[in-house]
Amino acid sequence: MKRITCIALFVILFSSLLAGIGRAEGGPPGLSGGGLANSSAIFTGQNPTDGFGTSTAGVGDVNGDGFDDLLIGAPYEGGRGVSYLYLGSRSGWALDESGGAANAFYFGESSHFGSGASVAGAGDVNGDGYADMLIGAPNDNSNQGLVYLVLGSANPSSAGLEFASAKFFGEPGSSAGFSVAGAGDVNGDGFDDMLIGAPGLITDQGRTYLVLGSANPTTLMLSAANAIYLGENNGDNAGTSVAGAGDVNGDGYADILIGAPGYATGGRAYLVLGSNNPTGLTLFAADGIATGETSAEDFGGSVAGAGDVNGDGFADLLVGAARYNTSQGRASLFLGGQNPIFLSLVSPYATFTGAAAGDKAGSSVAGAGDVNGDGYADLLIGASGDTSSTGWAYLLLGSASPASSNLSAASATYTGEWNDHAAGSSVAGAGDANGDGFADLLVGAPGYNSSQGRAYLVLSDYGAANGGAGGSAAGARYRAVLGSGNQPPFTLGGVTADYSSGDAGSVYITHFGRSTCSQDTTTNGLLWQVESLRGPNAAVTFKFQYNNWQIDGLNEASLKLYTRQRPCQAWMEDFGATLDTNTNLITSSSVTSPYSEYTISTAAPGPSALGVSEWILRPARQPVWTALVLLVLFAAGLVYDWRRRKQPKG
Repeated sequence: MKRITCIALFVILFSSLLAGIGRAEGGPPGLSGGGLANSSAIFTGQNPTDGFGTSTAGVGDVNGDGFDDLLIGAPYEGGRGVSYLYLGSRSGWALDESGGAANAFYFGESSHFGSGASVAGAGDVNGDGYADMLIGAPNDNSNQGLVYLVLGSANPSSAGLEFASAKFFGEPGSSAGFSVAGAGDVNGDGFDDMLIGAPGLITDQGRTYLVLGSANPTTLMLSAANAIYLGENNGDNAGTSVAGAGDVNGDGYADILIGAPGYATGGRAYLVLGSNNPTGLTLFAADGIATGETSAEDFGGSVAGAGDVNGDGFADLLVGAARYNTSQGRASLFLGGQNPIFLSLVSPYATFTGAAAGDKAGSSVAGAGDVNGDGYADLLIGASGDTSSTGWAYLLLGSASPASSNLSAASATYTGEWNDHAAGSSVAGAGDANGDGFADLLVGAPGYNSSQGRAYLVLSDYGAANGGAGGSAAGARYRAVLGSGNQPPFTLGGVTADYSSGDAGSVYITHFGRSTCSQDTTTNGLLWQVESLRGPNAAVTFKFQYNNWQIDGLNEASLKLYTRQRPCQAWMEDFGATLDTNTNLITSSSVTSPYSEYTISTAAPGPSALGVSEWILRPARQPVWTALVLLVLFAAGLVYDWRRRKQPKG
């Protein structure tokens, strides 16, 4: 009887141990890393050889519901290629969701080939408040290439790409659309712009085309693009990769990044700064040039705008070199700044090297957004050759002083399912797909199941791991499209807004994890930016939400709301705001200006301020230790029982 009781106790304790470690070992990988087979959602191609996941992108909020959306390319499906749109949502992500379950499909034209070889979020190209999409078909018409613009709307629907909102036709043999990217607002006119790479033009010299956004985007031949950037030499393959770089030098214009991995000394990456009148150039005249260290390392084979990785207020750059050091591969981080010396891009600030030869680290690179809400942008690096081409992806968290490292020491590692799946061939920041305020990740594995292909969504688990599901990522931008007059309340980015008057128009709410203004507290957290197109006198009531874990150790009764009408101005207390500590809300009624900032603190944020803006976080509880202690005690009991039974009776 004692033995049966002992066995039962063991089963209970062992089950407790498994429950304690299940999230770390067998649950969704989250920010601790793990197998991609356990991702929050898995999307699978419909047929063998589709190449689903060859390209992946977080495309922003395409339908204006407050959740960021995903676009995944399958360029070999049916010969013409298909791109799949999955709309973000609070819940309902499936662990094995087929391509057929997508919210919308975009089919290549029957006479053309390879659509979806590249996909990207274009930003808001026409200024209607919806995020738009780019789909590349570089093999179209004997490698002339073709790119499609698909405009966002409240109800995205499936369609053949012959019905795309605009088409951009490449020059003969150029492979236009080999890479595509949203460039941001390069010329400061209020419309987001587009980049199209064509690495095959003129004996593989390569070109990159800048197409400016407008209220009514139209079809055009890329030879008539607004600006054309020419490769330096034959064989450079300039335009193999392109990216919106963000505002690297802080002048208010979005900048662009172009990769040329075929450049003779190992590849190059070029930075071209935005201006009110962008003009074409040959890339030897680019504003910044970075060159690979060794021959044939494919430096510039992948490029990305990294976001503000070190929190200094300037956008940073990430460049991959998958063939570096016997295809060990690495990615290089270049920091933005106003200092003109930066523009020489002489050497990277930090490098991240593959864990072993053949890993091909840097096969793909992406800015991940702020996955843990600390105010620093994070990085995602794909290594498609890792472990017999199983493929891995690595997450590196931003910090004030990013340091070079081997990727074996990455903040999190996401491992592919099996040999030849090539996970990490494409990676992307997914935006905030589930609306919890933290940025999520997307990883493509086009080799899965004989190139049927898969893509994996990794949702950030940071909010839940630190005492609450709330909070918002730094720079997470949300949008509501409203009619005129009294409108129903809506909640975005931790803010509930109830407009009782005003013109029809969009309201943008951006939540930053920290301010970069020198007079603000260094770690200034709960900071909201409200941009209203509803007119200057729209009456509104705002309710700002905070979580207990964000004010741990502070005097909650002393929390106040502060506001200002321009970035980096002095903060003014909102004396009409009311605090409800039972619901963790601060409420303010006002007449809005076109631009306002709000923050919660115990004192006006400044060098000596202490408040919610400090983001004092409690570490996640670790239930596994309780189970381990119990297991050790149980084992000691077993030993004692065995020794007692071994003693002579009588």
